[in-house]
Amino acid sequence: MYGFNLPEPIPQFALPLRSSDSEPIIDLHALLNIVYDRAGYAFAIDYTQAPIPKLSDDLQAWSQSVLQTV
Repeated sequence: MYGFNLPEPIPQFALPLRSSDSEPIIDLHALLNIVYDRAGYAFAIDYTQAPIPKLSDDLQAWSQSVLQTV
């Protein structure tokens, strides 16, 4: 498990394989962005609704600033 806060990118991690194999670095943040774009979630999610669970005031302000830039 890798901890991160919502405003931060998801950390990359090495995927453990057999000891004789080199461990690839997985960029889960980039993968999720690709899935989000290809699945059309920007059109399917109503971002005017409050998220569940409710965000803290600081995270709510951050999310509003992110939504205003896209």
